[in-house]
Amino acid sequence: MADSTITREMIEAAAAAIANARGGRRGVPEIVNILDMLPDSIRAEIVEDAEAALKAALATGGARG
Repeated sequence: MADSTITREMIEAAAAAIANARGGRRGVPEIVNILDMLPDSIRAEIVEDAEAALKAALATGGARG
């Protein structure tokens, strides 16, 4: 069975992907350290979104309906 632990690194990688996707929709190129550049309130929101998404994916085994 695969390890089902969600690490801080996984959450931050997912959060960076979310932030870059949001920026990309507005024509902003990908920024490697995007989380470091965000205001604290937005960063916290995106990290919470990323953690929730990873937990949901883990709970469903990554299945999509």
